[in-house]
Amino acid sequence: MQQADIATFYDQIPYPRLAYHYTHPDRMAVLGRLFGMHPQSVERCRVLELGCAAGANLVPLAYTFPQAEFVGIDLSSAQIADARALANAAGLNNVRLEQLDLRDLDGTFGTFDFIIAHGLYSWIPESVQSKVLDVCAKMLSPQGIAYVSYNAFPGGHLRRMLRGMAMYHVRDTDNPREIVGQMRGLIEFLAAMATPADGPYALVLRDLKRTVAQMSDSGLMHEFLEADNRPVLFHDFIRDAEAAGLQYLTEVTFADRAELNVAPDVLQQLRQQHGEVGSEQYLDFLNGQSFRRTLLCRREVALDRDVSGLQVEGFLVASSAQSTASPSDLTSGQVVRFTTVHGVSATSNRPALKVALTTLSECYPQAIPFPQLCQRVGERLGRTLTGDEVAALRGEMLGRFIMEKEVVEFRLNQSVLTHQAGVQPLASPVARYQAERGWPIVTLTHKMASLPDPRMAKVLPLLDGEHAWDQLAEFLFRGAVGDAEKADSEQLQGLLGTTLAHFARIGLLIW
Repeated sequence: MQQADIATFYDQIPYPRLAYHYTHPDRMAVLGRLFGMHPQSVERCRVLELGCAAGANLVPLAYTFPQAEFVGIDLSSAQIADARALANAAGLNNVRLEQLDLRDLDGTFGTFDFIIAHGLYSWIPESVQSKVLDVCAKMLSPQGIAYVSYNAFPGGHLRRMLRGMAMYHVRDTDNPREIVGQMRGLIEFLAAMATPADGPYALVLRDLKRTVAQMSDSGLMHEFLEADNRPVLFHDFIRDAEAAGLQYLTEVTFADRAELNVAPDVLQQLRQQHGEVGSEQYLDFLNGQSFRRTLLCRREVALDRDVSGLQVEGFLVASSAQSTASPSDLTSGQVVRFTTVHGVSATSNRPALKVALTTLSECYPQAIPFPQLCQRVGERLGRTLTGDEVAALRGEMLGRFIMEKEVVEFRLNQSVLTHQAGVQPLASPVARYQAERGWPIVTLTHKMASLPDPRMAKVLPLLDGEHAWDQLAEFLFRGAVGDAEKADSEQLQGLLGTTLAHFARIGLLIW
């Protein structure tokens, strides 16, 4: 395979049209607050995305925050054209999308409160990598936060191995689609035929096969077959960031670390001996880390790494975790299992926490200010929570946020989401445009929509706030969704009700 110009390459197989929840400015702001920063209010912030592709990550954010300003640049003219079409369809005038080499960014663009560089750093030449960090250092506002994702060692060694074999296998092929097919065939062959079948090498190949099977053609092409793919040690990445005038803030998710089950005394010893950055590097060695999502801020920012539950008082709290427990089980010491809309489970026997999660779930995807949540929990328990109980609930909420993925969400922004469909349901024009074209759909919580019934996506374009339930049901009767002409009225009403309830639950509907 001959390496083509990178802009043409992205024109041929566009980057996946996905949003990345962890890049949400509100999440970055929450993490900044936890470490003593004072980031700009998300409602009126400025956001820059380097390598914005077709705008699937940036444009939904621009819709959600109409008073904020968004700038996206990408080397691919085709992807920028797609991004502009999406922004135009949503009627947005607060997003600027430019076909531009990031090396040409200059001071005329101003400073930004949040900078996003997802899926970029490891896939560009070293000289451009330094420019990414330089842009972050020079264009971040004083309390600004930058998100940079990258492939990491030691796990990156295994993917590099597969990349090397794949590059050899497709060396005589130039057609990108053929290249992807040949690579899939190669990993199937290697995983099936490696010897000995129960040896460590065969186990590694089978694990890589599972990874490849979950990737789209475009994701596979850009992950394994681009001209540049340079994993880095976390320590080396932070060294380069510090040289540019930045410092390490945190990883965008703590839960990855919680899954290591490293004893607290071992963690304490690592931090005492090697510091924050050094201990993180040793944790990478322990879990074979292959990918990182790192937050950076300016070097002169004073950080407070003593994260306290007191900070929870200023957050909005949300959770989609539901249970099937009876009211008596919630208020007793009975262990109850909760499961989020994304399938993540958690258990508790603490009445205040169980009632809090139930209260949050009933209004999800909306969030509740923590003091108001305490009041509602007290009402359901039939008493006012004591100061010790409030402190314990703060600690529980913070612990779940840190230790368990998406069981508890902290926010600083109260969005326009609704937890139930209105008389004339309304979805965002971004989601409607995506559904019309069969693209992945981004919710207003900045997550990818999971639609258990493929017919649901065909209803979404009609949710413009002008169609009542009976009109939507008529749409189903006309056979526009699957085999609807053979379905009876009750079935269709049931499908519509289920569809709209699911849309509300995952954050697709607006007040």
